[in-house]
This record gives sequence, C-alpha cells and structure tokens, in this order.
Amino acid sequence: MAHSRARLASLFICALHLKATGILEMSMHNCRRQLQVLVRGDILLGGLFPVHEAGLNGSECGLLKAAQGVQRLQAMLFALEAVNADNTVLPGIALGAQILDTCSVDSHALEQTLVFIKTMMSSGDGIICMDGSRPTYSEQPVAAVIGAASSQVSVMVASMLQLFKVIF
Repeated sequence: MAHSRARLASLFICALHLKATGILEMSMHNCRRQLQVLVRGDILLGGLFPVHEAGLNGSECGLLKAAQGVQRLQAMLFALEAVNADNTVLPGIALGAQILDTCSVDSHALEQTLVFIKTMMSSGDGIICMDGSRPTYSEQPVAAVIGAASSQVSVMVASMLQLFKVIF
C-alpha cells in the first residue's frame, strides 16, 4: 500500500514538473479532456501509449495505468532527453514529441492517430489559398510514431499511418 502511494506521489510530482516547464498540455476536444505531452523540437516524434485504463462507459478514460502506460511515456521522454543531451548523436537537431493517451481502447487509439494525420494534412505543403498565399499553420507534423501497446492496436494504427507515409 505504501509503495503504491509513493508511486502515485512521484507521478503527481512528475506531472507538476511537466506542467510547470510547459511540456504538459491539457486541452479540450469534442467535450472530452485530452491529455497531451508536447515537447518542442526540430523533428517531432509521435507517441501513443495507454496512460489510462478504459473508462466504464467506453468513451472516457478510466484510472491511471502507472505500471504500464506512464512508464512507457516516461521512457520515451527519457530517451528524448538522452538523445538531445548528446550533441554527437544528432548534432544541431533537437528531437521533440507529441504523446497522446490511447486510454487502452482500440477506437480511441485510432481517434488519437487522426490527430497526427490531421496535423500532416493541415501543414500547408502544396496548398495554396484562394488569394494565392500559402496557409500559415503552427502545428508541426510528426515524422514517426512510437507506441501502441498491443499488436492489434499497432496493426490498425500502422495501417492508417502507412497511407500518409508516417513511420510506425
């Protein structure tokens, strides 16, 4: 019992740190809370992890999955930090990440995948506005996506991302 309380306390402190440094962003989409971890960088990697369990009604996220979901999220952030700290790995290039929660639901994982695809489609490449100008869009598309905790979800997500030439 004390071990689980200590784990929850460390997760809470980690979340506060991420929020204070501007890495953790929470936003509202479709009347649902969407947890997103965003780390700015020259190249953006996407992440799909089951940070929460499936909710009781199937549409909302449930309880936090500290052992599986949060640890995967932390591992990706740690790897990003390690690569960015070593100037010999990618000299002059900083890796960033946009990590989304699948809530351990297949359909929600696909819905989150659409966030990555929508950003790619809206990035303005090859699009010209009616007045002849190029569109301005502040969102950065992901170069590759890491994640999906199960093979079934991975196959569905990979099939969708393959259509848009995103590495999974």
